[in-house]
Amino acid sequence: MKLFTSLTQPKCLLLLAALSCLSCLPGDAAPGLTTATAHSWRGEIIVDSSFSQSASLLICSGRVTITLKESDGPRAVTSGVAGVTITFTRLTGSGGAPPPAQTDSNGNWNKYGFEPFVASDRGKIPVRYRATPSKSGLAFDPPFIEFSGQRTDLNFAARIDSFTASGKVTTVNGSAVSGVSIRVTAQGGTLTNQTVTNSQGQWSLIIQNASPSFRVAPGLADFSFSPAFRDFSKTNASQLNFSLPSFFNIDGTIKGDIDPRASGLSGAQISFERISGSCITPLATTSDVSGNFRQTGFVTGCSYRVKAANRGRVCATFDVAGERHLGRINCL
Repeated sequence: MKLFTSLTQPKCLLLLAALSCLSCLPGDAAPGLTTATAHSWRGEIIVDSSFSQSASLLICSGRVTITLKESDGPRAVTSGVAGVTITFTRLTGSGGAPPPAQTDSNGNWNKYGFEPFVASDRGKIPVRYRATPSKSGLAFDPPFIEFSGQRTDLNFAARIDSFTASGKVTTVNGSAVSGVSIRVTAQGGTLTNQTVTNSQGQWSLIIQNASPSFRVAPGLADFSFSPAFRDFSKTNASQLNFSLPSFFNIDGTIKGDIDPRASGLSGAQISFERISGSCITPLATTSDVSGNFRQTGFVTGCSYRVKAANRGRVCATFDVAGERHLGRINCL
């Protein structure tokens, strides 16, 4: 706004003093004084004072909530989420945006400093901003809100940021292993979820936990896996694979007499011990009514000692490191 007036010098000085105080008035009581200059023209004083109608900055606010089902029933409870960061981006003009806000213990936030409009050749243009919430382990609906003017309804609904972890368990030669227990724990050791491998050796779990890292470990009685566990996060939660070594069998027939026509010896004890490697050792077994025995679960890469005994006396010993048919074993 331009103000031109013709004054005598004493009155001009008085007006200049008054104008300089306008910018000191609170709130929107007066526009801010940008310039106030005095010019002499034909013995009089010409006052040329320029004002800018600087608009007041605005306050915007909102709330972040989350809805969770109660652990002991179907009822859902909605509550505020503390510690959510609300970041602001200016979309109109070249100015800046207010610094981020943080939600309080009830999920509420507010921030001062939003400019309502900017001047242009076409007049006043509303300034648009974007508000974006963020907190580790959470996703938000909507992911952001674009707005202008003074708003009190910039609300977001938070949810646990879920993802799927998956993998496969096979033997070293690629055969699927079903029935393997898979346990996932969050950082700190808290159990998050568990499942078992299917007939193709595959497993998958939906993880709903805000932890930044997790550990998955397979389990099967008396077996060790390679690796023993895997650490992962949301960004690398696939191909969490494990392997078991391949296995071989041992069988034979126990005879109680050297006569080729002798009947098989029932109830002979066949035991096993590991000679080398860090593999499991199968349990002992006994021969059937025909003198036959067969045991499975010997791990390729390890070597074992087989002992055949009758009534506590060892009558034969064999060292094996692979599939082996021991044939006839005389145990007198």
